Amino acid sequence: MIERILNLFRKEIKKEGEMKATEVDEMLSVLNRDKKGVINLSKAQIILTDTKYNLPNLTSMIDFLKKDLSNFKFYRADEYDCDDFAVRLWAEVKKHSTGMAFGIVFSYGHVYNVFIDSNKNLWFVEPQTDKIMDLEDIQLNKKYFPVKFVII
Repeated sequence: MIERILNLFRKEIKKEGEMKATEVDEMLSVLNRDKKGVINLSKAQIILTDTKYNLPNLTSMIDFLKKDLSNFKFYRADEYDCDDFAVRLWAEVKKHSTGMAFGIVFSYGHVYNVFIDSNKNLWFVEPQTDKIMDLEDIQLNKKYFPVKFVII
């Protein structure tokens, strides 16, 4: 019985693949182009902290986000705002599954998270709501795009 209750709160992210940093860098280079393929004048700076990355299963990441409580903090401008939500979610992912291709994105109007799944799809997470978005979603929203800085 106790094990069943603990399983409700256990936060795991299943690793189902691997990617070299050079591949991650190449994949993230799409952030330097708009949806029409035009190169942005404000090219995103991409910082990779490892030489290889684990790739999470998308379903496992969705389950993790459902169990994670990072998004339940109260927003307070300049005290606990978008960058704080994104950093906290990044730290929670790193705490429960080191080496994941999961990071933080700084746009000109917002801070949010990014990850690459085991099918080598690029996903973005709004850390205040856990909403998962694709590249087109962020390119259509000036809050998320253009990107100026990414760290994974």
